[in-house]
Amino acid sequence: MASSSKRVFTAQEEREAKQFSQSAQKIVQSLVRREPWLNLHADDLQAIAVQDLLAANARRIKQKLDPIENPAGYMTRVMKNRIIDLGRRREVQYRQLRLLAHELPDGVRIQGVNRGAESTEVFPRNAQTRGLSLEIISKEQDQLHSLQAAAMISVLPEGEEKLILEHRFFESDGLSLAQLGIKFGGRSATAMANFLAKIVGTANSSGAVEPAAIVVGRLQMKTAEAFVKVLQNYDDLNLLSSPIQTAIGHLEFAAHYSEDHRQQSILGIARLRYLERHMPNARGLSNKVLIRLINAACFYVLEVNDGRHDRQDGRGLQDDVAVLRAVSDVVRRYAPKQ
Repeated sequence: MASSSKRVFTAQEEREAKQFSQSAQKIVQSLVRREPWLNLHADDLQAIAVQDLLAANARRIKQKLDPIENPAGYMTRVMKNRIIDLGRRREVQYRQLRLLAHELPDGVRIQGVNRGAESTEVFPRNAQTRGLSLEIISKEQDQLHSLQAAAMISVLPEGEEKLILEHRFFESDGLSLAQLGIKFGGRSATAMANFLAKIVGTANSSGAVEPAAIVVGRLQMKTAEAFVKVLQNYDDLNLLSSPIQTAIGHLEFAAHYSEDHRQQSILGIARLRYLERHMPNARGLSNKVLIRLINAACFYVLEVNDGRHDRQDGRGLQDDVAVLRAVSDVVRRYAPKQ
């Protein structure tokens, strides 16, 4: 009779698992306080970290090595790696519309929201509406998607990948994946689909240019438009030996205009210092994309003046800080661990 493959834990392992679980619970609580959306995944994070630690210790004992000396540090690293994966999946999920309750059409009800109230609620994806608000939001979403596509193309260096995305997003004129594959190297439809997934990403995996789309999606529309223009003119602007230091100098100078300028400059310089410390190397397409985003953010700080000129009003620096925040966030998420 075949023996069961289910592993039986010893009493000592069960005691250790209980201790590790208590420690993992405290770690999860600290992470959830910083990122409230992780509350839904708290139990899974705790279980995965404990199981991974027990398995690692078992392997080390089998190899006649001492158990891991810092269990809390090990579990924290496991959780953070898992959180990165969860965050990437969360970014590519469908963005559901948020509407005021009084904008809901007759006959559409949302649990816990009364028509006429001033609260906000997620609108069901399958609800049928013909309101003006939905029409406006739909147009803005189309505009945003167009800007994201332009950003993903512009952030790529000159080469085959850039040409393929240009044809896929703007010049394909209805070409199928098979036709696109034939046009570029005689690839099959499956090979072209895999190639595009590697560049753009899918619902379950990230692509090389995905950070560009995320940055644009986090900016206000006017700021996103200006940032995409900077990306499109990247090669003409890329003349500085040290874009980060130049942008820091610009903000340090602007800090003397007023107290509002000083506060915004402090925030922007902190982001630039972070980017300086975590600048990726130039190996691989993903790292090259991140470097171009970082440099483009610096060019934005130096080149772009919004409606309120940077010198006249401290609020004119808010768009600069917003761009730096969005870029530093994707660098934190996508840059290789050092």
